[in-house]
Amino acid sequence: MSVEPDFAQKFEAYREQLHDEVSRLAMYVRVYRRLHERMADRLDELNIAPAFFQTVIAALFSGIVIWVHKLFDEQGERGFFDFLTFLEYNREALAISELHRRKQYPDDHWMLQDREPITLATINEHKN
Repeated sequence: MSVEPDFAQKFEAYREQLHDEVSRLAMYVRVYRRLHERMADRLDELNIAPAFFQTVIAALFSGIVIWVHKLFDEQGERGFFDFLTFLEYNREALAISELHRRKQYPDDHWMLQDREPITLATINEHKN
């Protein structure tokens, strides 16, 4: 098995996309929680436009459920399982020696120190 020449670009794009998805989910959860917290101490303000706030809360909850499903669906595209499968098929490119070669880090670089290799067992552990 050989390392794809554009692996680093694919990995970076994949990681960035996954980061964006997780960030969006976290934002939805923060707003949803904030609105629920405000229901306890700002109920009068929320009741000025109850249809709006109830719709927003319901939409946020639906968005959260959909985003969580998207990220954790074993058959989904661009979620955690798909990312782990991508890593599984590119383990050779993720070897510490390959990182050293690809990034041309000096031997004592912190990215190369005390790293555990990515193995099929660790990937399967994360999938479970």
